[in-house]
Amino acid sequence: MLDNLQAEKNWFMGLDMGTQSLKCIVMTAGGVVVKECNVAFDEELPEFGTEGGCLKNGPRVVCPTLLWVAALDLLFEKLKTDRFAFEN
Repeated sequence: MLDNLQAEKNWFMGLDMGTQSLKCIVMTAGGVVVKECNVAFDEELPEFGTEGGCLKNGPRVVCPTLLWVAALDLLFEKLKTDRFAFEN
């Protein structure tokens, strides 16, 4: 099936940067889902010390900016490891 999808020239990637995770979906122009991938902040990026994707300091709740950068980097590393066809 992937061979047929690779013949389609236009694939689109959508990213959803939520509070607790980064999600990615790749679809063809016809709406067929080619790939889904996600990064769960607390579990996969424990070095940031988040809980529910956030740091709580009294009434302040923040998300470290570098966590989002690391999540995006990890997401693309996962796609690369899965041998995702980036050339499409």
